[in-house]
Amino acid sequence: MDPGALQAPLGPESFFDSLGKMPKVPETGGSHRNKSSSVYSLIYTLIPSVLVAFILLSIFVVIRGKLRRLYAPRTFIDVLTEQEKTPREPNTTFAWVKYFTTFEDTDLLNWQSLDAYLYVRFFKIIVVTCFFGFLLVGTVLIPINATGGGGQKQLDILSFSNVKDPKRYWAHAVVAWVFFGFVLFMITRETIFLIHLRQAYLLSPWNSSKISSRTVLFTSVPKPYCNKEKIKNLFDEVKTVWLVEDFKELEDMIEDMDKAALRLEAAEIKLIRNANAERLKMVKDPKKNPDDHDTDHWLAITRRPKHRHDKFNFIWGNRFDTIAHSQENLRKLIPAVKAAQKVRLDGDAKLLGAVFIEFETQSAAQAAYTLVSFNHPERIVPRQVGVHPSEVIWKNLRMSDWEALGRKLLAFTFVLALTIFWGIPVAFIGTISNLTYLSEKYKWLRWLQNLNSKELGLLTGLVPSLLLSFIQSLVPRFYRYIARQSGAVTLSHVELRTQTYFFVFSLIQVFLVTTFSSGATAVIGQIAREPRLAPALLAENLPKASNFYISYFVLYGIAISAEHVFNPLGLFWDVILPRIWPYGTPRESYIKYITLDTPGYGSECAKWANLAVIAISYSCIAPLVLGFATIGFIFIYLAMRYNFFYVFDTEIDTKGAFYAQALQQLTVGIYIAELCLIGLFSTRIHSELSANGPLILMVILFFATILYQYLMRETLTPLTELLPRNLLAETEADYEARVSSESATASNQQHDANNKAKNKTKADTRNDAAASRHPETQPLLQPDHAAREGRTSHRAGSLTHPRRINDIYGHEKYKKAKDNMQRWFAPHSQSPAALAATMHPSLREPVPPYPEDVAKLAFVNPAITREPPTLWIVRDEMRISEREIGECRREVEGLDVRDDGAWLDGKNVVRWDEERLRDMPLWKGRVVY
Repeated sequence: MDPGALQAPLGPESFFDSLGKMPKVPETGGSHRNKSSSVYSLIYTLIPSVLVAFILLSIFVVIRGKLRRLYAPRTFIDVLTEQEKTPREPNTTFAWVKYFTTFEDTDLLNWQSLDAYLYVRFFKIIVVTCFFGFLLVGTVLIPINATGGGGQKQLDILSFSNVKDPKRYWAHAVVAWVFFGFVLFMITRETIFLIHLRQAYLLSPWNSSKISSRTVLFTSVPKPYCNKEKIKNLFDEVKTVWLVEDFKELEDMIEDMDKAALRLEAAEIKLIRNANAERLKMVKDPKKNPDDHDTDHWLAITRRPKHRHDKFNFIWGNRFDTIAHSQENLRKLIPAVKAAQKVRLDGDAKLLGAVFIEFETQSAAQAAYTLVSFNHPERIVPRQVGVHPSEVIWKNLRMSDWEALGRKLLAFTFVLALTIFWGIPVAFIGTISNLTYLSEKYKWLRWLQNLNSKELGLLTGLVPSLLLSFIQSLVPRFYRYIARQSGAVTLSHVELRTQTYFFVFSLIQVFLVTTFSSGATAVIGQIAREPRLAPALLAENLPKASNFYISYFVLYGIAISAEHVFNPLGLFWDVILPRIWPYGTPRESYIKYITLDTPGYGSECAKWANLAVIAISYSCIAPLVLGFATIGFIFIYLAMRYNFFYVFDTEIDTKGAFYAQALQQLTVGIYIAELCLIGLFSTRIHSELSANGPLILMVILFFATILYQYLMRETLTPLTELLPRNLLAETEADYEARVSSESATASNQQHDANNKAKNKTKADTRNDAAASRHPETQPLLQPDHAAREGRTSHRAGSLTHPRRINDIYGHEKYKKAKDNMQRWFAPHSQSPAALAATMHPSLREPVPPYPEDVAKLAFVNPAITREPPTLWIVRDEMRISEREIGECRREVEGLDVRDDGAWLDGKNVVRWDEERLRDMPLWKGRVVY
């Protein structure tokens, strides 16, 4: 190397010239003193990761039993029904491990939701794919790469870059055909499984009887058709029509009412706490001997809460008595809100171009969802079937067609801009992983040569992995906000758009930019001198970038999975911070207590899908990546499995749509891998004719993959979004037959009531004997009885394979290896009815009948039925709460103020009775829509 070149000023020309004088990459690219640091990068990522994981998991095991609200809320919290709760293990340190290992993933269908089960299953599928890939690709290609004679060192010797003889590329091409074919098989298999599972789950009596399953949301409805009679004439079997009205003014009034009510609540509690603080001071002084029940005395010596009305004059503005001012505002707002609600409930409001339609049957709703309803494009567009009222984003329904289109374009522009400009910090991180080479070329990085190989391995392995994980965690909240503002009308649509946005971002920034910046660092000088050689130079150096992702999988698989279980942020916000800074009101503590963590399906699934794409992309280039990906995803699977069984709750229902989208995203990894192999093979096409054969094979495979995916999507996509009409008809016929049978049974029981009364003991004995011989003849519990009993019954009929979706009673799971193999390699052979047979008996019963008022207002804007908030203050020894409750009720008509179940402890901290959760003033039962 020319010393003078290193001493020259680094202007643009000398910068590229010095890079251009580098030795060939296969010998020295990415080395430190001509030696690869890839092993040290791996070791010094692995050791800290294992150490951090051991510490976190050790602390978790010790404190789990003491912090059950944080680490196992699903075992006891009364927000969940008994059916939804995870079985609670004995209160010992390791008893939960035994219980956890006995749970099956399918239990999530019974205790959580379809999405929860599919989310956990996604990790299992990735593990199976990577494990099979490592067995196949690793067994064949690692020995071929290791003996390739390319002169690489350490982990680079196991990658494609160490293969010198192009004749060995045949092995890579053949293995690529087999492995990528297996990946396509897995995607197809899981898509078919998803189709059958959706059909079994969504056609179950419990789900199909829900009002949401029979309701379709339409948007872009022309004004002439915003009429209930015209809507009923347009569709068949219409039961209820909810026209969406513009309630912006009412919503603003309700927002002001809520703010005033919550300000009053906080002020009342502050007044009581201030008085109690004075009382506690006097209690410590025996000479003062205060009277705890002298309310007038304590109010007289306590300063009343005050605030400045103008938020911009928070220093010198006028101060108002908060309690009196809030009461005055509520005296005006509550009657105004009720009057506005009455006017709009009578239909005097501006209609928007959206409508919810409830149909008589689920099949009628599905038919309307697929129907072309209008002769003009983008009119009366079915947006979602099976939408839950709590998922509707009502303010987005106010958008006009043009506004929604404009927002969507702006959102796309913002996503594109963020994805592009985010590449600057990501590229910098990719460059850090190649500092070993840059330290030899630039004087200002010479100090890195003073580091030993271990320190340099830590710097180029762990540091970039941590930085990339950190900046990646900042992006999802931006994309979720963008998706919400882009016109998505339901929360499930927001998550699906977030999944698309974030996957594209992760693919470009976390994978492609990092990979190419890491590989391009060593060859940027040659590219600047001869741009036409850029594809070949980058293709030759891409295998070495895999060392970064080996460290990345180690970090995510070991440290990040342990962090997901330990939940340090939750520990800080839910346990540590409240002890330092206690909650000011029982409402704050109550809401925090009843709100379980929820996974962000959109951002999380996109992140894991991108990691799977990385593993698939590097499978034939650096097979070792598949091995570490397998280990990493096993730990991630276990961490997510624990969280879904014990911690997470599911609020958003995509009905498996995110899973179908994630499976299709995996094909991106196949395309990238095929293009990389084509690029690598093409670098030798002019000098080595023996490379032509593998190149031709990969080109054929590339176009075959495109054709296969097109056919697969055309064939299977409709079934992942819709329910087939034949199964819908069978389900409804079965349901009607059951209703008739149960009605006849009830009639016969009533007819025989007198006879049974004559000899009750004898009859009971005879009926019990008959039931034991013919259990299939016993009537099902009525829905309301089943709900009240907290259980359901099921028939124990024949053990033959069910043919119809609801012929599921008594069906046994297949246990034979032959049947397991058949279900694995021929998923289409397992019918939806067979899957339905494995589900909880409660899914075989319809939901209890809806009260008339609940059904009538199911899809009415919540602003119409919104009541003034119930104020929840704390009870005290001085009886101030009693006086304040009476005063508030006198001053503000229609305002409910209560102090049940909340008090101040000896340290003047707000407490409430967590054991009586459902008796608290803020408790509201859930309606299964």
